[in-house]
Amino acid sequence: MKKEMIILNVFLGLGVIALAVWMIVMWEQQGKFLGAQYVEVRNTVEVYDPRELAWYRTPDPDDPEETIGYWVERAALPADPEAGDIGDVDDVVVEPADLDRFTPVRTWEIQRGVSRHRAGEEGVVVSLSRTIGLWFAAICTLFVFSFLYRDNPFYKFAEALVVGVSAAYSMVVAYWTMVIPNLVGKLLPGAVQAAFIPEHDQPVYWPHLGVLILSILLLWRLSPVGGWVARWPLAFIIGTTAGFRLIAHLESDFAIQIQATILPLIVRDDGGFNFWMSVRHLAIMLGVMAGLTYFFFSIEHKGFVGKTARVGIWVLMITFGAGFAYTVMGRITLLTNRIDFLFNDWLWLIN
Repeated sequence: MKKEMIILNVFLGLGVIALAVWMIVMWEQQGKFLGAQYVEVRNTVEVYDPRELAWYRTPDPDDPEETIGYWVERAALPADPEAGDIGDVDDVVVEPADLDRFTPVRTWEIQRGVSRHRAGEEGVVVSLSRTIGLWFAAICTLFVFSFLYRDNPFYKFAEALVVGVSAAYSMVVAYWTMVIPNLVGKLLPGAVQAAFIPEHDQPVYWPHLGVLILSILLLWRLSPVGGWVARWPLAFIIGTTAGFRLIAHLESDFAIQIQATILPLIVRDDGGFNFWMSVRHLAIMLGVMAGLTYFFFSIEHKGFVGKTARVGIWVLMITFGAGFAYTVMGRITLLTNRIDFLFNDWLWLIN
């Protein structure tokens, strides 16, 4: 066995022994499993058969800008299907349904994570899934930190896991935020309300059939023949995305940047002259003009233009340095967050 692997195994063994000893100490002192996560059930949501009951929202009498929702019987709804919500129907009052006469088809529990210091309170229980997830996250964090010693199989496992989980997480988020509410929810709102989202009370929107067709054509790329069909929805996606992004970039990267440099050189505050704010605006204007002069190649950079261009180089270097420092500080913040996670949430060495 190589010397490097022997050192790695020795440190790994010592770490496991120290962790086991600390787990025993915490169990004897506090009677809690190390890294245990606790949750509190805040609310329960019952979902009923949409063929019997409907979820309705009406303006809140205490706050007209807000709405309140409740279950009503289908038989008590207005006969006019175009009437919409109760708040849009004149002289029609629909009372909440007597839910004791109906059996919910599904019950959802809304939980919230709480501090370990609240363990033992009424309604606070250990969440096994969160506890396992925390331990797994802590071990993967140590695997990533092992790269500080050298490249090893533990780090490669964590690296591949992060890439795979990130892709899977993005897919799941897109499924629950886009596919279910915006595609299936527009075509089959009753099924989505009964099986997935109790608060989903949107009407049927048939134009989304076009979106469904484009989605199916996009998946045609996986077919062994006729893969060229997927180019049509792909071209539509690229074209619409480029159009939306063009407007956003023109506003954020062009118009707003120009607007930020149009500043008054003489600033008056409360009727008086604000010296430091005026100096700040003057420095911004001179820095922008010097930076732009460096990229102005129609005139040879000699004399006054050359000196201004050299000042522009200094302005650019200071800007790049500040941006790099900001990036480094962001990475340091990520590091401190992970260290706080290990010492506070996992090992309970803090607080």
